[in-house]
Amino acid sequence: EFLNDASIAHLDLRPDNVMWRAVGGESDAAVEMKLIDFDDAALFDHPIPQEFVSYVVDTRDYRYPFQEGDEESEQLAAALHNQFFLDAAELWLQSEVDHFTDFMWDRGQHILRTLKEKGGRSLACSEPFRHVAGSLVEDWDTVATMPLNERSDSSAI
Repeated sequence: EFLNDASIAHLDLRPDNVMWRAVGGESDAAVEMKLIDFDDAALFDHPIPQEFVSYVVDTRDYRYPFQEGDEESEQLAAALHNQFFLDAAELWLQSEVDHFTDFMWDRGQHILRTLKEKGGRSLACSEPFRHVAGSLVEDWDTVATMPLNERSDSSAI
């Protein structure tokens, strides 16, 4: 939320760029988080460098929120870009896939298409989100309410 409040699209918001550490005592479950690698960040409503979008599309790097055709017109940074990464990370944490990059190669474009169809609104807890997760989520209600540290692969972040 703070990225959106600051009108910043990170554009590379993946687990490798989220640093965290426990703070407080053992009984305290507080976590301090820091985002790193703002090299590709852009202010909302500002153009994303065409070279960057073209490279992502040409190399079919599905970790990023761009799809074929985006390289043909100016892309403006928006909250949708941050939401893409948040929804992708949420789905990945509920999957059995060990590495985020592997998950994104398989699901990235579908997540992006579904998010764009919903006008950039979060897919979390929606029917399209459950559909994207598909067989990855056996018991949605249990996973949706489960503390993050009990979800599969949460230690990899």
